[in-house]
Amino acid sequence: IRPPVTFQGGKQRLAPAIIDIIKPLPDEPFSDLCCGSGAVTIEAVSRGHEPRLATMVDNGPWGQVWEEVGAGRFSLDVLVRVATAVPAEVSQQADFLRELAKQDANVDTTATFLILQAGSFGGKAIGRRGNVWRTHGFRKPWQSAVVASRHTVTMHPKTSEIVQRMRVLCELLMGVKVHHCEFETASNMTGTVYIDPPYH
Repeated sequence: IRPPVTFQGGKQRLAPAIIDIIKPLPDEPFSDLCCGSGAVTIEAVSRGHEPRLATMVDNGPWGQVWEEVGAGRFSLDVLVRVATAVPAEVSQQADFLRELAKQDANVDTTATFLILQAGSFGGKAIGRRGNVWRTHGFRKPWQSAVVASRHTVTMHPKTSEIVQRMRVLCELLMGVKVHHCEFETASNMTGTVYIDPPYH
């Protein structure tokens, strides 16, 4: 079970080892500070940790995504609509994402964020300031020197995979507690608390 999209600094590959080391007990509280794409919590819950005993903390758009997921408010219908609007033609996707990023960030926020993040150059974090999206540019297609007729994908993963992953995560993480705030302001952290090392 994977995070929905590529994210620079995400712990998708390291999450199994992290959980092996910190060993949160499945029937005791577990908190994931600066959770980002949620890889560590996803790994813990997929191994049987009780979702209602898990807490995710993130101040960015990821915090809003997980807040909606945990409360059962994330709209898969909206995600499907935004994802379906992405052109199938790879060469048109970067231009589409640039235009999407110009739209009001208060509209379809979480679905739009996931699509923008999937196309973000180098997986760099998409942020927002008020109603404005903050980006680092988007991946452009390039032709393989070996197979000149094939383009690499510009979305990681493709939009259909994003939707499928979110369907799974909306069920898996139902009931998790989420604090959409700076981790320094989070309180009542008990049990096992994991914080991404750079923030320590």
